[in-house]
Amino acid sequence: PRRAGPEGVLIVTGSEQPFWGRTQVVFDVMDTVVRDPFLDVVPRVFNMPAAEFWEAKNSSAWFAFERGDIDEAQLQATYFKDGRACDLDALKAALIEGYEMVDGMPEILQDLAAVGHKLHGFTNYPEWYTLVEEKLGLEARHGLQWTCVSCDTGLRKPEPAAYLNLLRRLGVGRKLGAAPV
Repeated sequence: PRRAGPEGVLIVTGSEQPFWGRTQVVFDVMDTVVRDPFLDVVPRVFNMPAAEFWEAKNSSAWFAFERGDIDEAQLQATYFKDGRACDLDALKAALIEGYEMVDGMPEILQDLAAVGHKLHGFTNYPEWYTLVEEKLGLEARHGLQWTCVSCDTGLRKPEPAAYLNLLRRLGVGRKLGAAPV
């Protein structure tokens, strides 16, 4: 199992308008806080080997869905390059079943919040992030706010505008700096 660690964590300090606490800690969500089951469920849901799936998948449709540019019906119609049927309901159900916290992450979030750190999620994910929240309660039970989700901001990492938007939302000026850990 994947253990919690520093990958996908950005610590932002020096806010001109500080929030409560000393530091804001920003986490990428999938495979940092939550295990992303996508690669495990794809062969089963679509009944094809992973290599065949990646060849057939229309990545630009998924990225548009992550940015909130298209809705679920449009994704379903364009998910595969050849236009074949796509059972998004089965994919969502399998993903929901597979979502779980990365080992050690609940304790890390609790410890950080207990000493006054404000916790933020910064992730490329479609509107389905609400399913993660419903199942795991990252915000409701663990205090990790969904601060910047690509489907809400229209921006995806690694676009520089996504990071600048994050800093703006945190109240941090670019000149003050933020550095990956």
